[in-house]
Amino acid sequence: PFWFSRILSRRSADRYSVIVSSSAIPSRQAAFGLGPEPLRSAQSVSEAKPRSAQSIFLTGPTGSGKTALGVMLAERLGAEIISMDSMAIYRRMDIGTAKPSPDDRRRVRHHLVDVLEPWQEFSLAQYLQGAADAVRDIQSRNRATMFVGGTPLYLKTLLRGADSGPPPDPEL
Repeated sequence: PFWFSRILSRRSADRYSVIVSSSAIPSRQAAFGLGPEPLRSAQSVSEAKPRSAQSIFLTGPTGSGKTALGVMLAERLGAEIISMDSMAIYRRMDIGTAKPSPDDRRRVRHHLVDVLEPWQEFSLAQYLQGAADAVRDIQSRNRATMFVGGTPLYLKTLLRGADSGPPPDPEL
């Protein structure tokens, strides 16, 4: 079944998509607070009322304006942003990553940005744990959750779950 309550795309440039998730596969639902109720026929995103059990996903290619749109939407919806960018997690990697500016991060609280040093390893499992912790933290303040970024692996795994495979082999 298709479990998105509403998909909004910017048709003029077709550069990014906003997905408002009303529910997810049950195994992911509890971990990421994806609620069972769909967004009710709002005419625009600005009319949508945030709920603590609703997650919004804003995704698209590099340079498409996700960060600016995400900050604007988060301000309007009373949301906090969880980065869905595989490079934004690293400190001092500001050039080429389109990381949110310090001003953007003052305007809207961001999670999973500037967490690790560039030489530290970071796995998908660590991302999922960090995202689940961030969702719980955001919901404890009764705020809406927005995932913003362009890493397809993170998006796919958040929405559909991870495939179970063999553990990593450092020898390879």
